[in-house]
Amino acid sequence: MISPTAKYINTVFESLPYLGNVLGVGEVLEIDGNKLPAYWHNGELQHINFDAHNALVLLLKNGEVTRDTIEHPYLGNSEQITETYPYTALFYKRESENINCDSLFDGVINGAKKNLSGRKKDLATALNAENVTIGITKSNFDKFNIWDNIFSGEVKPKETDLFAAFDLEVKITGNEQCFTGEPCVANNYNFELDSTTFCEAVISCVGNVTALEFSGANTTTYTKTELIGKEVLLVATDGRIRKSSDYSFNSTTGVITFISVIQATQKIYILYK
Repeated sequence: MISPTAKYINTVFESLPYLGNVLGVGEVLEIDGNKLPAYWHNGELQHINFDAHNALVLLLKNGEVTRDTIEHPYLGNSEQITETYPYTALFYKRESENINCDSLFDGVINGAKKNLSGRKKDLATALNAENVTIGITKSNFDKFNIWDNIFSGEVKPKETDLFAAFDLEVKITGNEQCFTGEPCVANNYNFELDSTTFCEAVISCVGNVTALEFSGANTTTYTKTELIGKEVLLVATDGRIRKSSDYSFNSTTGVITFISVIQATQKIYILYK
């Protein structure tokens, strides 16, 4: 069941674009005595270069799968089993943020927990199980403590890096047939979830503000009449929060100018009031 449970978790993460790159199930890779985070890419285990990402999330297996067995309360001559799959979700964001909120990064992580936890009927249906629940058991925002608990060696996070992690458990309850029979083996486990935009997530954190979202146009300057006479609170591109030195804004004309070109493939997010 590791594959379908992990696939479901990653599908939830992929529906939350503000989390950044979803790297899937990772491993701990030992290089020259250092235990470093790695992920599977094209069938090969690759060390994660955090400098190459603005934000990412990595799912790690966190211990043994446990199984509890009882006499089935509804089916005669059957057993009801509950298997528990422990994981750790590791989150990274480059650079510190500057926003009028307790912490945007905290809000991002809390958004991930909110969307992931609870009873999962769609996963239960896919597994032919009676019930599936996902629970968050522990959270950690101390980046150095997170790093030392999972990895080791001289390599450490940068002072400007943001890391968070939470432990979670997937509990699957059902008849023995679900875990050994053909229904589970044959399923491709394709899950479709609604997507929450970066702006929607930030608004839930910041409060009474307005969001503007649009695509880049291979230029540095953008004019938005919606911004005339407004105060810009936050600017981000592809989920990466921009420093105030990365752009200038004229509230009289509604013109925002970036120090570098924003490509047509990029999304621009602006929160204003």
